[in-house]
Amino acid sequence: MSFLTWPLVGLVLGVLALVLFRQPLSRFLDRAQKIGTTGIEASPLRQEAGEVKPSIADKLLETDANVPQKPGEVKSSPANEFLKVFDNALLVKREDQIREELKKRNIQGADRERVLLRFLAALVLVGEFDRVYVLIWGSQIGALQEVNAAGANGINIERLQAAWYEDAAKREPETYRQYSFDQWLGFLVESSLITRDAQKVTIRPEGREFLRYVIERGYSIFKRA
Repeated sequence: MSFLTWPLVGLVLGVLALVLFRQPLSRFLDRAQKIGTTGIEASPLRQEAGEVKPSIADKLLETDANVPQKPGEVKSSPANEFLKVFDNALLVKREDQIREELKKRNIQGADRERVLLRFLAALVLVGEFDRVYVLIWGSQIGALQEVNAAGANGINIERLQAAWYEDAAKREPETYRQYSFDQWLGFLVESSLITRDAQKVTIRPEGREFLRYVIERGYSIFKRA
Protein backbone atom coordinates (compact mmCIF):
# COMPACT_ATOMS: atom_id res chain seq x y z
CA MET A 1 0.00 0.00 0.00
CA SER A 2 1.94 2.94 -1.32
CA PHE A 3 -0.11 5.46 0.68
CA LEU A 4 1.56 4.21 3.85
CA THR A 5 4.77 5.95 2.82
CA TRP A 6 3.23 9.39 3.29
CA PRO A 7 4.68 11.07 6.44
CA LEU A 8 1.25 12.21 7.60
CA VAL A 9 0.01 8.63 7.63
CA GLY A 10 2.96 7.56 9.73
CA LEU A 11 2.08 10.19 12.30
CA VAL A 12 -1.60 9.19 12.39
CA LEU A 13 -0.66 5.52 12.60
CA GLY A 14 1.58 6.26 15.56
CA VAL A 15 -1.30 7.95 17.38
CA LEU A 16 -3.69 5.09 16.64
CA ALA A 17 -1.15 2.50 17.70
CA LEU A 18 -0.80 4.10 21.13
CA VAL A 19 -4.56 4.05 21.65
CA LEU A 20 -5.62 0.84 19.96
CA PHE A 21 -2.77 -1.54 20.68
CA ARG A 22 -2.04 -0.72 24.31
CA GLN A 23 -4.01 -3.74 25.56
CA PRO A 24 -2.81 -6.18 22.84
CA LEU A 25 0.81 -5.26 23.63
CA SER A 26 0.13 -5.79 27.31
CA ARG A 27 -1.35 -9.24 26.60
CA PHE A 28 1.67 -10.10 24.44
CA LEU A 29 4.03 -9.22 27.28
CA ASP A 30 1.91 -11.34 29.62
CA ARG A 31 2.43 -14.31 27.27
CA ALA A 32 6.19 -13.71 26.96
CA GLN A 33 8.12 -16.76 28.07
CA LYS A 34 11.73 -15.86 27.32
CA ILE A 35 13.80 -12.97 25.99
CA GLY A 36 16.90 -14.04 24.11
CA THR A 37 19.20 -13.08 21.25
CA THR A 38 16.47 -13.93 18.72
CA GLY A 39 13.87 -11.73 20.40
CA ILE A 40 10.82 -12.42 22.59
CA GLU A 41 9.33 -15.90 22.65
CA ALA A 42 5.64 -16.01 23.59
CA SER A 43 3.06 -18.72 23.94
CA PRO A 44 0.83 -19.04 20.84
CA LEU A 45 -2.55 -17.35 20.61
CA ARG A 46 -5.65 -19.50 20.43
CA GLN A 47 -8.38 -18.77 17.91
CA GLU A 48 -11.71 -18.51 19.67
CA ALA A 49 -14.37 -19.41 17.10
CA GLY A 50 -17.90 -18.33 17.84
CA GLU A 51 -16.80 -15.34 19.87
CA VAL A 52 -16.99 -12.03 18.03
CA LYS A 53 -14.35 -9.67 19.39
CA PRO A 54 -14.90 -5.90 19.36
CA SER A 55 -13.40 -4.42 16.22
CA ILE A 56 -10.71 -1.76 16.30
CA ALA A 57 -13.30 0.71 15.07
CA ASP A 58 -15.47 -0.18 18.08
CA LYS A 59 -12.54 0.36 20.44
CA LEU A 60 -11.73 3.67 18.84
CA LEU A 61 -15.30 4.87 19.40
CA GLU A 62 -15.46 3.78 23.04
CA THR A 63 -16.10 6.83 25.23
CA ASP A 64 -18.07 7.55 28.36
CA ALA A 65 -20.61 9.60 26.41
CA ASN A 66 -23.38 7.21 27.45
CA VAL A 67 -22.66 7.38 31.18
CA PRO A 68 -25.73 8.74 33.00
CA GLN A 69 -25.39 12.40 33.95
CA LYS A 70 -25.48 13.26 37.65
CA PRO A 71 -27.91 15.94 38.88
CA GLY A 72 -26.37 19.40 38.50
CA GLU A 73 -23.46 18.08 36.44
CA VAL A 74 -22.48 20.13 33.39
CA LYS A 75 -22.00 17.68 30.54
CA SER A 76 -19.08 18.37 28.25
CA SER A 77 -19.50 18.36 24.49
CA PRO A 78 -19.53 15.07 22.52
CA ALA A 79 -16.22 16.10 20.95
CA ASN A 80 -14.58 16.54 24.36
CA GLU A 81 -15.99 13.21 25.55
CA PHE A 82 -14.55 11.50 22.46
CA LEU A 83 -11.15 13.20 22.84
CA LYS A 84 -10.78 11.76 26.34
CA VAL A 85 -9.73 8.56 24.54
CA PHE A 86 -6.67 10.50 23.37
CA ASP A 87 -5.92 12.26 26.65
CA ASN A 88 -2.19 11.65 26.65
CA ALA A 89 0.80 14.03 26.42
CA LEU A 90 2.48 12.03 23.66
CA LEU A 91 -0.75 11.90 21.65
CA VAL A 92 -1.10 15.68 21.92
CA LYS A 93 2.49 16.03 20.66
CA ARG A 94 1.71 13.79 17.66
CA GLU A 95 -1.45 15.82 17.05
CA ASP A 96 0.65 18.97 16.77
CA GLN A 97 2.95 17.24 14.27
CA ILE A 98 0.00 16.13 12.15
CA ARG A 99 -1.42 19.65 12.20
CA GLU A 100 1.97 21.01 11.11
CA GLU A 101 2.22 18.46 8.29
CA LEU A 102 -1.22 19.43 7.01
CA LYS A 103 -0.30 23.09 7.18
CA LYS A 104 2.86 22.50 5.12
CA ARG A 105 0.79 20.75 2.47
CA ASN A 106 -1.80 23.56 2.52
CA ILE A 107 -4.63 21.14 3.35
CA GLN A 108 -7.24 23.16 5.19
CA GLY A 109 -10.95 23.39 5.99
CA ALA A 110 -13.21 20.75 4.49
CA ASP A 111 -10.29 19.24 2.58
CA ARG A 112 -8.50 18.55 5.85
CA GLU A 113 -11.49 16.64 7.19
CA ARG A 114 -11.79 14.61 3.98
CA VAL A 115 -8.10 13.70 4.01
CA LEU A 116 -8.05 12.73 7.68
CA LEU A 117 -11.24 10.68 7.42
CA ARG A 118 -9.91 8.77 4.42
CA PHE A 119 -6.61 7.97 6.09
CA LEU A 120 -8.29 7.15 9.38
CA ALA A 121 -10.49 4.62 7.56
CA ALA A 122 -7.42 3.14 5.85
CA LEU A 123 -5.49 2.89 9.10
CA VAL A 124 -8.38 1.23 10.92
CA LEU A 125 -8.29 -1.40 8.16
CA VAL A 126 -4.56 -1.79 8.70
CA GLY A 127 -5.18 -2.43 12.39
CA GLU A 128 -7.90 -4.98 11.63
CA PHE A 129 -5.73 -6.82 9.10
CA ASP A 130 -2.80 -6.94 11.51
CA ARG A 131 -5.05 -8.39 14.21
CA VAL A 132 -6.31 -11.07 11.80
CA TYR A 133 -2.76 -11.88 10.68
CA VAL A 134 -1.62 -12.45 14.26
CA LEU A 135 -4.40 -15.01 14.79
CA ILE A 136 -4.74 -16.68 11.38
CA TRP A 137 -3.08 -20.04 10.71
CA GLY A 138 -1.07 -21.03 7.65
CA SER A 139 -3.69 -23.53 6.45
CA GLN A 140 -6.33 -20.80 6.59
CA ILE A 141 -4.18 -18.46 4.49
CA GLY A 142 -3.71 -21.23 1.92
CA ALA A 143 -7.44 -21.92 1.87
CA LEU A 144 -8.18 -18.21 1.51
CA GLN A 145 -5.84 -18.02 -1.48
CA GLU A 146 -7.66 -20.89 -3.18
CA VAL A 147 -11.05 -19.34 -2.48
CA ASN A 148 -9.77 -16.06 -3.90
CA ALA A 149 -8.56 -17.78 -7.08
CA ALA A 150 -12.01 -19.30 -7.59
CA GLY A 151 -13.60 -15.84 -7.73
CA ALA A 152 -17.38 -15.62 -7.77
CA ASN A 153 -17.73 -19.37 -8.31
CA GLY A 154 -16.41 -20.10 -4.84
CA ILE A 155 -15.04 -23.38 -3.49
CA ASN A 156 -16.93 -26.45 -2.32
CA ILE A 157 -16.77 -26.75 1.46
CA GLU A 158 -15.87 -30.44 1.34
CA ARG A 159 -12.96 -29.66 -0.98
CA LEU A 160 -11.71 -26.99 1.43
CA GLN A 161 -11.98 -29.35 4.40
CA ALA A 162 -10.05 -32.17 2.72
CA ALA A 163 -7.37 -30.05 1.08
CA TRP A 164 -6.57 -27.66 3.91
CA TYR A 165 -8.11 -28.52 7.27
CA GLU A 166 -7.58 -32.29 7.26
CA ASP A 167 -4.12 -31.99 5.73
CA ALA A 168 -3.03 -29.53 8.44
CA ALA A 169 -4.63 -31.72 11.15
CA LYS A 170 -2.50 -34.65 10.00
CA ARG A 171 0.66 -32.56 10.24
CA GLU A 172 -0.18 -31.04 13.63
CA PRO A 173 -2.65 -33.38 15.36
CA GLU A 174 -2.16 -31.88 18.83
CA THR A 175 -3.05 -28.40 17.62
CA TYR A 176 -6.20 -29.59 15.87
CA ARG A 177 -7.31 -32.23 18.37
CA GLN A 178 -9.94 -29.98 19.95
CA TYR A 179 -10.40 -27.60 17.04
CA SER A 180 -13.14 -28.64 14.62
CA PHE A 181 -13.49 -27.78 10.96
CA ASP A 182 -16.48 -25.57 11.76
CA GLN A 183 -14.33 -23.60 14.20
CA TRP A 184 -11.49 -23.41 11.68
CA LEU A 185 -13.78 -22.14 8.92
CA GLY A 186 -15.77 -20.03 11.36
CA PHE A 187 -12.70 -17.92 12.08
CA LEU A 188 -12.52 -16.87 8.41
CA VAL A 189 -16.25 -16.12 8.36
CA GLU A 190 -16.22 -14.12 11.60
CA SER A 191 -13.17 -12.17 10.39
CA SER A 192 -15.28 -11.11 7.37
CA LEU A 193 -12.82 -12.68 4.91
CA ILE A 194 -15.28 -15.14 3.31
CA THR A 195 -18.99 -15.87 3.10
CA ARG A 196 -20.39 -19.38 3.59
CA ASP A 197 -23.57 -21.03 2.41
CA ALA A 198 -24.71 -24.66 2.63
CA GLN A 199 -22.28 -25.98 0.02
CA LYS A 200 -19.55 -23.47 -0.76
CA VAL A 201 -17.57 -20.46 0.39
CA THR A 202 -16.71 -17.34 -1.59
CA ILE A 203 -14.20 -14.56 -1.06
CA ARG A 204 -15.30 -11.20 0.30
CA PRO A 205 -13.68 -7.87 -0.67
CA GLU A 206 -12.12 -7.84 2.81
CA GLY A 207 -10.55 -11.24 2.17
CA ARG A 208 -9.10 -10.14 -1.16
CA GLU A 209 -7.68 -6.96 0.35
CA PHE A 210 -6.30 -8.90 3.31
CA LEU A 211 -4.30 -11.18 0.99
CA ARG A 212 -2.98 -8.19 -0.93
CA TYR A 213 -2.07 -6.49 2.35
CA VAL A 214 -0.11 -9.54 3.55
CA ILE A 215 1.90 -9.59 0.32
CA GLU A 216 2.53 -5.85 0.17
CA ARG A 217 3.68 -5.76 3.79
CA GLY A 218 6.05 -8.66 3.13
CA TYR A 219 4.41 -10.91 5.72
CA SER A 220 4.95 -14.64 5.39
CA ILE A 221 2.07 -16.79 4.15
CA PHE A 222 3.78 -19.89 5.55
CA LYS A 223 2.59 -19.68 9.14
CA ARG A 224 2.23 -22.61 11.52
CA ALA A 225 -0.88 -24.81 11.60
